Formats: sequence, C-alpha cells, structure tokens
Amino acid sequence: MSTAAIVKLLSGLLACLTLAGSAEYQMTARDIVDRSVKAHGGDRLAGWDSMTIQGTVDMADGIIFRAAYRLFAKVPGKLRVEKDMTVVQGGRIFYEYFLNNGSAWSRRNLVPAVGNLDEMNRWLNQCYGIAYYARKAESLTQKEDAAVEWREKADLQSNDYRVVAARPAYVIAAVVGKETVSLFIDKENYYFLQETAGRTKRTFWDFKKFGEVTLPSKVLEIVTAAQGERITPYTYDSVRYNIPIEDWLFSEDMPQKK
Repeated sequence: MSTAAIVKLLSGLLACLTLAGSAEYQMTARDIVDRSVKAHGGDRLAGWDSMTIQGTVDMADGIIFRAAYRLFAKVPGKLRVEKDMTVVQGGRIFYEYFLNNGSAWSRRNLVPAVGNLDEMNRWLNQCYGIAYYARKAESLTQKEDAAVEWREKADLQSNDYRVVAARPAYVIAAVVGKETVSLFIDKENYYFLQETAGRTKRTFWDFKKFGEVTLPSKVLEIVTAAQGERITPYTYDSVRYNIPIEDWLFSEDMPQKK
C-alpha cells in the first residue's frame, strides 16, 4: 500500500473516531429522554395495569411523625394514596386521597372532603416516571446542563436539610399542555433525578431495582411558598406491578357527579 493510501486510510479512521466521540454531544433531547426510559426499564415503566407502593412519609403535626405511606394505582385513571400515622397525643391520624374517573376527593379519619384534581393527576403521572414525559410531551428541548443536589436532615425532628451529594445532569424542558416542566437526567446512567414545575420540585435518589424496573427509593417533594420551602421526604420500601386490586378501593365516599 502506498504512503498516500495509508494517509488517506488513517484520515478516514480519524474522522470516524471523531464522529463517534462527538455522538453523545449531538444527542437530541428526545434521545436523552428515550435513554432514560430504557435505563429505568423500557416499556415496563409504563406498561402496567396496576401498581402499589409501600414506604414512609414524614408529616408535620406540631412535631414531625414518620407515617406509613401506601399508594394504589390502576388503569385507567384510578389512584388512592394513604398516609397513616399514630401520634402520642391524639391517637391515629389517617389521610386518604382519591382519583377516579376524573374526580378527586380526600378523607381525614374517614371524613370526606374536596380533593385537588391537579395534584392527584400529578401523583398519578409520577407513577410512570420519565415514561410519562416520553409519551405525553408535545415538545422536548435541551437546556444548559446543571447539577442536581440531594439533601438530607440529621434526624427526624430536624428541619435543617443539608446537601450531601450531587450529580451532573442534562436538563430538558418538556411541554405538556399549558405546562412546561424541567426534567433533570443523570449524565452518566440516565436516571431521572428531578422534575420542577411551577413552585413544586421533586428530587429522586437512591435508585433500586423493583422487579424489572429501576426506581428511586427516596423522594423529596419541595414546595416553595412565601414562608419558605416545605419539604416532604418519602421512602419506597416496595413497588409491585400487576397485582389484583379491587375497584371498590378507589370509590369509597366518591362524590356523585351532578
């Protein structure tokens, strides 16, 4: 082979390597979201008929209590969330939140009240994780990269949350209806680390395998108000899919449509 041919061959190989090295840089917002879906379990992330979560949630009622947290979801559009705590003075306090057929309501110690439909829909959408945005977003736009910080408190009664870890993330603006949500996706493993919409931010951490799906086992919900931040930490101990759930579970004290 002549020297000129060798030079030409090496130039071609160098060009191929350069293109391969820049492939990640050239990824579109859709590519990043699709990789995130795959990292979390692919089609299994949204291909379920029922879903249950059991864990804990820290709730404030004078002091902070660690309550049992249970979520039940069923296709189409049924959701029930329970927060159950027993206090030293006052006995058992039990909160329930429902979504069924476009209606939302709640109960506190079995006393029904009006529910927040938008909040319940967001809760249901969160059950699908990043797959919800992959399916529902009308547009996806990549923004400047950022770091996602994870905060923890020293003990149950503390309100002092300190940053204990951080991860570099791609930032994607997802438009769903009239809302634009910022999605933060880990640059190394493509896990869905955070979503922010309006005054609410949810940060996801400590990812684990639940069956064939990878989900966070820790969630921080942070709501910013005039008085400052209200932080609610959740932990997921178990996540199960496609187990039988009776429909009556989603219809207790369901308000009659007028």
